[in-house]
Amino acid sequence: MAAIDIFDVLLMAYIAVNVYLIPHTKIEEIFQVNNIYDHLYLGSNIPDYDFIIFDGVVYRTFLSSLMIAIIDYPFKYLVKALGLTTFSMLIISRVTLGFLNVYALRQVRNAIESKFKGDKYISKAFAIVRLSH
Repeated sequence: MAAIDIFDVLLMAYIAVNVYLIPHTKIEEIFQVNNIYDHLYLGSNIPDYDFIIFDGVVYRTFLSSLMIAIIDYPFKYLVKALGLTTFSMLIISRVTLGFLNVYALRQVRNAIESKFKGDKYISKAFAIVRLSH
């Protein structure tokens, strides 16, 4: 397994800056964001979750948003201790999602490098083409 390289670091920096400059989500992401909020702030009070109140719209994002909420849970206390709002958690959650995507892309690049005997240029070319789509 290849370590994170400069390409990954630049991609993570791009994601962090992009989320900071454009913190709001597009409509397709709102279900995921609502579920992350529910997991972080409603906890085990599942009857109040959005996908229970508005059944049928967000149930399919339950597990993926739970994974992000578990990763972000410690930041909830840091945000509260610093006197920040839940909007800060939105930014943290979106950055977490972006970094998880970088990790997944890294795994695909590792597989490509393995298939092409360590040729990093092919995996980077794949990543650039994939990111530009």
